[in-house]
Amino acid sequence: MSNKAELYSDENFTLMAEGAEGNIFLHLSVHNFSKEILRDFRNKFKVVKQEAVSLGIEYLFTVTPNKKFCKLIDSSCKSLEVIEAEGEEFEVMVWDLK
Repeated sequence: MSNKAELYSDENFTLMAEGAEGNIFLHLSVHNFSKEILRDFRNKFKVVKQEAVSLGIEYLFTVTPNKKFCKLIDSSCKSLEVIEAEGEEFEVMVWDLK
């Protein structure tokens, strides 16, 4: 069983966390995009990472069709593997918080 929690939401983006199989997966929905919105999201993501560390979380994961976008948000993420779902390829990305 998984559970989702909204970490942040406004008119530009929504960031959610999902606990699944002992891991934390991040879900991002982008509603509007500009350089200023990217800067704002990067700042919010830094806070999310700091809070995760304070809770003892060592890794954050996401699954994305666009690893370049993940790296644009935070270049410290690494690709773990490529998976296929519904005929599309997705990258499993991880942020090592240790």
